[in-house]
Amino acid sequence: MLRLRRFSTAYENESGTHTDSNTEQIIPLLKDNSTKDINNIYNSVIKYLNKKANTNYRATTPKNQQLIRARVSEGFKEEDFYKVIDNKVSQWLGTEMSRYLRPATLFGTKFEGYLNEKGVEERYGEAYGKSKESGKSKFGITV
Repeated sequence: MLRLRRFSTAYENESGTHTDSNTEQIIPLLKDNSTKDINNIYNSVIKYLNKKANTNYRATTPKNQQLIRARVSEGFKEEDFYKVIDNKVSQWLGTEMSRYLRPATLFGTKFEGYLNEKGVEERYGEAYGKSKESGKSKFGITV
């Protein structure tokens, strides 16, 4: 279970006196039933990365899980992982940068920056992106 630790600070109560409370409160972020949800996210995100980047990463690797869990705890959704993967695969696959299509790079501290980058369609317009009708690029290549 993920937990967030919060320390209370001094405050003024109804009688006007100040109370200092340094007691630690533990706030559970994931309940037992959501353990299945986070495991599903690990599996689907890594499976998607492997399919798109033609890699063989495992969803059971503690480091991969740690990276995904950290981004989820920051409020990112499963769809955000897919967008980062799509953005970076469209930029890096088939180039020297393709070696960085890995969980440590994609889901690390630059995740939000990668998420907010424009995709191929947004950068170059529909001519280089997917055709709305076929799902393939104008050049006949599946993107």
